[in-house]
Amino acid sequence: MLCQSYQRYLSRTGYEVEIAISGKDGLKIFKSFKPDVIIADIQMPKMDGFQFAEAVWKNNPQQKIIFSSGFAYVDDINIRLEKENLIFFRKPARLVEDLLYSIKKALKE
Repeated sequence: MLCQSYQRYLSRTGYEVEIAISGKDGLKIFKSFKPDVIIADIQMPKMDGFQFAEAVWKNNPQQKIIFSSGFAYVDDINIRLEKENLIFFRKPARLVEDLLYSIKKALKE
């Protein structure tokens, strides 16, 4: 439901949005849909957000990826986000302050 909410908001804002329920589905979509920005949940079944990002970056090292999580993340994840200068927002996101800001930041980098 959260993905659909983000999709409706971003579509109304002028973005073209595709949704994947898992990292594996996301990789399938990535082969045909070349997004400017990807939003990936850190905690997904079978493939976490970092594993998904590594697979994407293997094909396109310049791909912009924003990480998100609704769970309290542990120190090692926080350290990785900061060390690699990755964009992150906590779910549920405030649409303008978190979601849209993160997308605009990723597009500027």
